[in-house]
Amino acid sequence: MRCSIVLATRNKAEYLKRTLRSIKRQDVPFEYEVIVVDDGSTDQTREVCKRAGVRYIKLENAIYRNPAAARNVGYRVATGKIIIAQSDEVIHHTPNTIELLCSRLKQGEFLLATVYNYIVKTQQRKAMYTGKRNKRPFFFLGSLWRKDLYAVGGNDEEFTKPGYDDDWFADCLIRGLGLRPRFTDAVVGHHQDHPRPQGLSHKVLPSKRLWEQKRKAGVFVATGGPWKLNETVAEWWERCHSI
Repeated sequence: MRCSIVLATRNKAEYLKRTLRSIKRQDVPFEYEVIVVDDGSTDQTREVCKRAGVRYIKLENAIYRNPAAARNVGYRVATGKIIIAQSDEVIHHTPNTIELLCSRLKQGEFLLATVYNYIVKTQQRKAMYTGKRNKRPFFFLGSLWRKDLYAVGGNDEEFTKPGYDDDWFADCLIRGLGLRPRFTDAVVGHHQDHPRPQGLSHKVLPSKRLWEQKRKAGVFVATGGPWKLNETVAEWWERCHSI
């Protein structure tokens, strides 16, 4: 398998529908897979995934948590040499997004698309979330080698509250592995605009403190990492949840 696209989601069926539609309409000249990990949705997420014909994994989870745990499940079952990691809310605007994110990825780096906040109703772009003019090394939409993802242990599941998991993931890739983030304007994604959750600035404070503690400690690898490339999902799950 050349490429695996991994998305974590929870109760965002309408956003996910547009995202999957933008993925499935591409003409990709190699084998790839789409994996959606549902972290306890109660909406129509299952039906959306079934209609899209993607691999669907449902986790039983009654409350919101940081998507790190759900993403890791997807990363561990992925079989592609290249992982496209992205938000469930980001539409592939560039027609050959998958092909470009794979063909232009080089060793020693991870590749990030230019992503704008986007109002679907008016088809209007707003702020740039990441790109050459706003170099935030976050995976709204991007690609990296599976071996590098495993080397840092995926996303850090100590981040259970919103925010700062992406900051730490970037730290692990850049400061832990010495990878270079490369931003490309050849691939554009549209992050579907939605209302900001109430009290978000307060809710992210525990995650910010955890991120600061981890940076100060200077051990740039996720809790439970690195992963072994030949380790089974069952072995990984048992090891991580016994730590």
